[in-house]
Order: sequence, then C-alpha cells, then structure tokens
Amino acid sequence: MARMLLDLDIEYISLVREPANRKKRLVLKSVEGEKAKVDFYVPFQKSNDEDMIVYGVVYSPGEVDAQGDFTTEEEIKKAAWNFMKSGRVWNVDVEHTEKRVPAYVAESWLSKGGDPLFPDEPVNTWIVGVKVEDEGLWTDIKKGKYQGFSMAGVAKVQEVEKSGDTYYVSRAKTDWPIAFDYPRNWDPEAAKERILQKGGWKLLAQCVAVIEFKRGEKGLPEAKSRYSFPFCDVVDGKVMIVPKAVSSGLGYLNGARGVKIDPAKAKVARPVLEKLQERIRREKEKMGKSLKDEIIKALKDLLGLGDDNKEEVDMTKDEVLKLVDERIGKAVKEEILPVLEGIRKALGEEEQKGDTEAKAEQKTEASEAKELKKEVEELRKMVEELKKARTQAIPHEGKRAEGEDPAYTGIA
Repeated sequence: MARMLLDLDIEYISLVREPANRKKRLVLKSVEGEKAKVDFYVPFQKSNDEDMIVYGVVYSPGEVDAQGDFTTEEEIKKAAWNFMKSGRVWNVDVEHTEKRVPAYVAESWLSKGGDPLFPDEPVNTWIVGVKVEDEGLWTDIKKGKYQGFSMAGVAKVQEVEKSGDTYYVSRAKTDWPIAFDYPRNWDPEAAKERILQKGGWKLLAQCVAVIEFKRGEKGLPEAKSRYSFPFCDVVDGKVMIVPKAVSSGLGYLNGARGVKIDPAKAKVARPVLEKLQERIRREKEKMGKSLKDEIIKALKDLLGLGDDNKEEVDMTKDEVLKLVDERIGKAVKEEILPVLEGIRKALGEEEQKGDTEAKAEQKTEASEAKELKKEVEELRKMVEELKKARTQAIPHEGKRAEGEDPAYTGIA
C-alpha cells in the first residue's frame, strides 16, 4: 500500500541529525480524510561555504520513497508557494524544537529542468537554500552535527493501491455538473480525447476514477490508456458528468461482459464511481420531486382543490383516480389515465427492468428526461382544456348548485 500526500502544508524546516533508520521520508501519523502530521527528512546535498547556505531537495514529483509515500507536481507547487506566501521563511529550528535559530530560507524555487545545482531532478522539484547567520551553528553543520532538513507540517494522506511496480491513484473531481441531457452515445475514448483537448492531462486526471502510475515516474503519465473509468465529457464547451459513464463503469467493475479488472485498480475506482452514482441519484430525486410538485399543482387545479384545501393530492394512484371519478367523471378519467400512467413510470415507480444494460443503451438519460417533461406539458394542456370546457358548460363557473350531484360536471 502506498500513500499520496495531498494539501501538503510545510510549517517548519528543522536542521536535524540523520535519522537512525536512514529513511528519506518519515510519515508520523496518517488520518484518512483529515489532515495528518507529517515529517520527512532531506539530506543536505549542496552547500556554499562563503555565504553559509545549505541546499536540499524538499520533494520531487512522482518520486516514491522507501516508505511508499509520494506526491504530485501540483501538490508540490502548491506547498512551495504557500510556504512563501505565509511568510514562514524564518521558521527554521533544530531538532523540531519550534524555537527559531539564526537562519532562514533565503532561496526557494521549483526546478525548470537541468538545474545547475540539481541537474538530475525533474521539472517542478521543490528546492530550498537555508542561509545560516550564526558561525557556531554553521560550524556544527560543517562538522556533521546536523546533516539534513526535516520538513514538518500537515497533509492529507490518501492510501493508494499497488500491483507490483504499478500504483493506482484517484485524482477525481466529483462536483462537476451532471449532463442529464447528454446529447450523444457514450464513447469513453472519444470523451477522454475531448477532455484532453480542452484542458490537458491535468483536467483528464480529474475526470477519470483511477490513474495508473509506475514506480519512480515523474509527473502525470502522458498516455490515455493509463487513465481508466472516465466519467465526464465536454458538453457545449463545459466539462460535465455523464450518468451513463458512471453506470457503465460500475457495470464493468461488477463483471459486465466478462471484463476482469485488476483488483488494486478496482479498489480505487469503485468508491469514486459509487460516490458519483449516489450524487446522480440524489440529483435525479431532487429533479423528480420538483417535477412531481408541478404535477400535483396541475392535479389540484384539475380537481378544483385550492392550496388551502385540506385534501391531499400527493396520494396513491387509486386515490387520485377516485377523486377524478368524483370531481370530473368517467370520460375525463379515461382521457387523463394514460398521462398519469406515463408520469408514474417517469417518476421511477415502474416494474423492475430485465436487461438493464441493453435498455439503458436504447433509452438514454436524456430521452427519459425529455419524456417526463413532455408528460407534464401534456397534463398542463389537458388541465387548461378541461378548465375551459367546465367554464363553458357550467354558467356558475363550476360552483355546484345546492343538492347537485357531485359527480356531474356538465361535460358530456
């Protein structure tokens, strides 16, 4: 199991002896989903005796250390910029005492590749130079009392799965808008290409459930085949979640069409897709509730119920039809029944489907949404027509005369 450091926030740089276990990085505590305290050791790699400056590499992107920890270019850049922005250059101590010594971070930069001091480090490696302003402290460094930096701070620690020298990581962003009216058939490779054209590898990494890294790899991989379970596409210029992509991905994880997924990859992808599935369900429920409210309002108008009437229209189908019988009559009931049935199905009360995958391909989310809107619109038109018919047939505008049969409406 490897761990990726996210939201890395360096608070102090300590001058320390080389740790007894000689590990380059040391994660002290891991709290999943929360900020965890981290501490990693970096040996001094260069020095300038004349200016009393020691240099070291804080972090190289994609480098997996002996502890199995690593982070990415974007996380390293954010950490380096935040350290300087927060004015922590004087936060230099010895052995994690958090008592400042006469030294400060005089230089901090991200390698552009082929760096004069660190030519073998990849692009966006974070490097610092600490200037010492005390002769005694500098003497201790030269004698080897202090042999490296220890970077102390906090980070989110995300567990990632590995299979041999391959690591599976999720960088998914799950709050994109949802394309319920997705305008095309789902084609994962075409969708990945559109996303790549729009925002490059960084954007693609946010639109797939899992990315495949190789041990020692620098930065994001630049091969579409390493980005699995895409769940977004570009629709009208915007990145949007595609419900069909999510259900299709979960189908493959569950063995659809006999496809076998590496268990390590599946372990990373599944929670992402399940989270997306739950969000889509909630959004559909919310959308359905909104449409149901409109339907209920139309039925109230149709049945002559005001908002202050105590009778409930949000009831079972049989109860609604009973009211229709009482208030409007058999002819109207027969006219409106197909519309009510269509609405009932569109709101998700239909019988279980047999071959869900095949039907999903025949009937996309977009067509279902359009059909539901069409049913509501038909109901509205029917309400208006019935209102007009009642007004024309009943001079007293629908108010029953005393003793009049409640089932009578004046409509033949």
